[in-house]
Amino acid sequence: MNHSRKSKRKKNKRKEPSSVRVIDTGAPRQEHPDAEIHDHINEAPKESKGFFTKLRENWKLDATVVIAVLALVGTFSQTYYLRKTMRMDERPWVFDELMGLKDLPQSGNEIGVDFVMLNSGKTTALQVLAIIRLDKVDFIGPHTYRPPAFVRQYGTIVQGTRTNNEPPVVWQEDTPNGIKHHLLTDADINDLKAGKSFIQVWGKITYKDSFGLDHWNIFCDYRTFGPVSSDIHSNANILDCVKLNNIDTNF
Repeated sequence: MNHSRKSKRKKNKRKEPSSVRVIDTGAPRQEHPDAEIHDHINEAPKESKGFFTKLRENWKLDATVVIAVLALVGTFSQTYYLRKTMRMDERPWVFDELMGLKDLPQSGNEIGVDFVMLNSGKTTALQVLAIIRLDKVDFIGPHTYRPPAFVRQYGTIVQGTRTNNEPPVVWQEDTPNGIKHHLLTDADINDLKAGKSFIQVWGKITYKDSFGLDHWNIFCDYRTFGPVSSDIHSNANILDCVKLNNIDTNF
């Protein structure tokens, strides 16, 4: 009896499924190391972009920057040249004019030159200063002696006007009693008439324009009074005079 009851109890006993409750604690889940390796294996490798690839992608931006820079440079260049052109067009131009050498005088007299300046520019020349020297130069041999020069201050010369005809610029010389006008001697006249020497006039004009820029004009002229050879223009002293002629290009 007891044995059959125990059997019944065993048969009637039911196994109920155990309920499992999962609690999410928020802690990171630990995965198997093999799974992490597997993920890296499946992940596609990232390729780094080369210089030319980036250049192709950004060519539009680069082209825009280059065009903008070129346009800026072009604007500055145009402004610079317009400014230079305006200054050159509006600046004063002071030249020596009517610098005719007088005829050869008699012994014991002075020899000089009439000196007039013209401002052919469009604005007034300021602080005009002229340094002028008249001298007798031999055709042969070095020219070493430089007599004292005339210094004339004109202040301003208005555009389109000439300076007043002042006393001629004459040959000067140093003496124990100071600078005096040189009086022609018989030897001077004989050398000039024989073509051994010539009269040379050298000068430099300096002035400023309304923009404050400095300007200058160097001139040299000569005159012969006697027979000269056909190769006079190849003479070293004549060439030195001709080469002195120059004018500034400041603007």
